[in-house]
Amino acid sequence: MEKNLLKMDLRVFPHFFSPNQGRKVPSLRQIVDSYLASDLDVVALTSCHTATSGMDRRFHDYMKELDTLRPHNYSYDDSGGILTVEGKSNRKIIIVHTQKVRAYDGDSPAYLNIIGTNTLITPTRDIRETAREAIDLGAIVNVCDPTTKSGASLDTALGLISDVAHGVELGAANSKGDHLNLILSSGIFPIAVSGAHRYTSAGTSYTVFESEKDFSIEELKSEIIFGNFSPVHGNISFWRTFWDRDIHILKSGLGHILAGGKRKEEYLKVVKGKKKD
Repeated sequence: MEKNLLKMDLRVFPHFFSPNQGRKVPSLRQIVDSYLASDLDVVALTSCHTATSGMDRRFHDYMKELDTLRPHNYSYDDSGGILTVEGKSNRKIIIVHTQKVRAYDGDSPAYLNIIGTNTLITPTRDIRETAREAIDLGAIVNVCDPTTKSGASLDTALGLISDVAHGVELGAANSKGDHLNLILSSGIFPIAVSGAHRYTSAGTSYTVFESEKDFSIEELKSEIIFGNFSPVHGNISFWRTFWDRDIHILKSGLGHILAGGKRKEEYLKVVKGKKKD
């Protein structure tokens, strides 16, 4: 059977903040119209769960805006977190709930990207324990950005993908420098994702997958496991990352430090980071 080539960006935050945080954020309609105007076929709407900010319900909050998508036709799979929208001229975009979850690689924070379940995954646990919970839910588990200060070590990444994870992702902010070469030299073939904190930057990095006519999580999982994909690694600049993400983390610092306890501890770990390998 002839397969389609689908261009996917599997880790995208439309904005640093979520709709329920009282900040001005892009609407679901803005996000969908932007993606319909792009050449992407599948785009993530990514949540981020951490000890400092807690459980991120942004995807669920955005799904409360489904009625605003009319006159576009849409269908929504609540269990898998998959929204399919059809625009003009039969142009279709699939938006998938993915969850970037902060776990621990030893004493250091490290992230997983979990794809294909709407069950929220609790952060700040051992990285293997976190991965196993997602696996039991039928989700895809990818290790985020190994070798970077917020990523797992290469040894941990290799161990995870031989056991409880399906693949490795590298975001566009980390695609320059030695990170990509280090990952490739270890024998890992990483999926390219933008990791963007602005919906208009979706597709800066992307990966082309082969798929049957209808997109499915199970087929995507299989393609990741067998390496049947072609990554295109772009770059998001230091300053774009700073204004879209890092400045908000720095601004939140005083509140986390004054809160003390776990929040202070987690914040300092994230800001300090730790390079591995």
